[in-house]
Amino acid sequence: MAERSESERNAILDHLEQRRAGLDVAMWQAPALTFAAQAFLLQVLTNENVHWVARIFILAAGVASSVAALASLIRGRAREVLYSDALASYFEAFGLPDTRPARLPRKPLEREGKWHDRDARIQAWSERRPVPMYLLWSAALALFAVADVVAFALTV
Repeated sequence: MAERSESERNAILDHLEQRRAGLDVAMWQAPALTFAAQAFLLQVLTNENVHWVARIFILAAGVASSVAALASLIRGRAREVLYSDALASYFEAFGLPDTRPARLPRKPLEREGKWHDRDARIQAWSERRPVPMYLLWSAALALFAVADVVAFALTV
């Protein structure tokens, strides 16, 4: 990579980080909003006073929103990884240390208090969790789609 000025390097890295952060926000909005919508849709879907034709459309909306949120989450995850890798590549090209969390040196914080031990255990678990968080959200979205279908089938 050609030599770049410090301001040019900073602008490139800032641009990539802003894009990655924007994708991160968008990635988690779709599942959160879908969960809120699903709570409402499932109540309406199981209401026997709602006409069966309306319930068919509610079912379609519930399944479609879960599928759309799931696709958005998976696509967002792929882009998040892509931008993280791009940042690491530019950091390497600019002679800067890789800032991805697994490679950051850890400095233990001196914290005390009632919840510190529990919090430390939860943090340790989250760093070595066996399943990436986006897969857990994906499973929840898929289960909502199934719940829509089951709720509809049991109330027809």
